[in-house]
Amino acid sequence: MPDDVGRARVPGNPSGRPPAGRQIRGAESPRKVLQVLLRFTQDRPHATISELASEIGVPLSTCYRYVALLREVGLLEEGERATYHVTPQIMHVARAAQVSNDLTRIARQFMQEVAAAVNETVMLMQAYGGSAVCIESIESTRPVRFAFESGHTLPLGDGATGKLLLAYMSEQQRAARLDERAATDPKFARRRRALEKDLPQIAEQGWATSLAEVEEGVWACSAAIRDGDSVPGALTVAGPAFRISEKTRANVRDRLLQATAGVSKMLAVYREP
Repeated sequence: MPDDVGRARVPGNPSGRPPAGRQIRGAESPRKVLQVLLRFTQDRPHATISELASEIGVPLSTCYRYVALLREVGLLEEGERATYHVTPQIMHVARAAQVSNDLTRIARQFMQEVAAAVNETVMLMQAYGGSAVCIESIESTRPVRFAFESGHTLPLGDGATGKLLLAYMSEQQRAARLDERAATDPKFARRRRALEKDLPQIAEQGWATSLAEVEEGVWACSAAIRDGDSVPGALTVAGPAFRISEKTRANVRDRLLQATAGVSKMLAVYREP
């Protein structure tokens, strides 16, 4: 059977495939909508409509319509001070790119080794804006287990992962994230100072643990992945605290540190010219 069955054909393009690198006529508005979405990056997760309109070169009223459409389909949501940011829904799109993602591909084999050794859920986590996002996970095979699927998020500052990723941010980035959350979460604002005191030690040792900080009865340990001077992500193990003894916790920590050292080494090799 031909592999192009069901593919729409375009005049002058017998294959039916979109012409790579060429602009499609009559698609200016869709193109601008996509440009709005692409203005959000890890370094700039928030933007106002005025900023977006200026950057993509459209009137303010037009940009309002584009943002409204992206909000309607669940890709943008409004944040503090009239800014907007992408939602975790974008992870469904990002997941399609995971096959070619260096970190995910390299980390997967080490995650499998940790999962086989401890039989608890193992996750690859990355910071995005004010959240820690699950990029990949391998669930425990036990009937009672911690489930945290790709695309799920938790606020930076919560749990082992949230503390670890926050610890490796620059002082400016960290302060911005903490200010944003404290402004809308009074409970977090009260424990902010205690958290900030713990972060230097977490950054120095390269791992963090938590007990019942994200879910009642769940213990977790997270270790940093290093890529040169940066920390692009973390590997985390989480499971029911009742079956994870002190001896097991030490074993989990050691396994994670070995795994993240392996991922970091592979990343360094991959980056070599």
